[in-house]
Amino acid sequence: MAINPEVVYLLKQPELSILRRNCTDIYGGDSGYIMLFVGAGGHLLLDKAGKGEAISDAQMYFIPHGTFVSIKAMDNDLDILVIHFRAHTSLCSGLCPSIFKATKATKQASDSKIRLKKVKAHPTFLAISSGIDIWLKSIIHLSTYTTLPLSSYDNKVDELFRLIKLDYSPEEANLFLRYYHCQIVGFRERIMKNLNAKMEVSDLYQIGEEMGLNEATFKRAFIGEFEQSPREWLTEQRGRMIYKELALTDKPFKVLSEDYGFCSLSHFGVFCKINLGDSPRNIRERIQDSSK
Repeated sequence: MAINPEVVYLLKQPELSILRRNCTDIYGGDSGYIMLFVGAGGHLLLDKAGKGEAISDAQMYFIPHGTFVSIKAMDNDLDILVIHFRAHTSLCSGLCPSIFKATKATKQASDSKIRLKKVKAHPTFLAISSGIDIWLKSIIHLSTYTTLPLSSYDNKVDELFRLIKLDYSPEEANLFLRYYHCQIVGFRERIMKNLNAKMEVSDLYQIGEEMGLNEATFKRAFIGEFEQSPREWLTEQRGRMIYKELALTDKPFKVLSEDYGFCSLSHFGVFCKINLGDSPRNIRERIQDSSK
């Protein structure tokens, strides 16, 4: 079911930046996958409650579609390299994520009776090996030539995946890449490209029609790729986008409520409490406190 097997790996030029001491930033897989490389110097990997796991060594993070990491620099500025790339069978890690087994009470049962076991994708990380450290220096040098086409990086991305398999044990590599999935080339990219604040489940099925998939086939493919039903996934994505807005902007809650299609501010608050664990005000205040 490959949509476009002849693709360039990178979605955009590698992004090199500095995260200043005591500052926090959020890195998310809005389109494609992300490899995030964080230099040595110490940082906190923050959870939604603003609590952090202290990490001292240089790390690389694999961020699947629709997930994100929140990082706070501790005692020093941190060098950050972000690489956005798309799934491709040529980069196959050799291990596909666990796909839900949807079971029906009877063959005639409706889709609403499908029961799914939830095992959500989330970011993973590894300490940067000496081989990948050398690789980083080369790609940072290459990225200074901003006129290079994205296809120029294909060999470097190939090298990265080979190094992950060579520099780490099979168990470490498999755990790190366990949410990388490349079987339906271009499927996730198409979905993520069309994701927006007011997207409805019907919009997802419309994308399926444009891809030549009927509703049942699209739903099976969707569950296989995202490990959630379209409705569950869309709710999670809306929550993720709202969380980022609360963290990175000062937009009034009323504006956010309207931007995300809620009929009232109270409905917006209920959504945040159910899906993000707290009120919009408390979430924003907690994030701001963690950045002080």
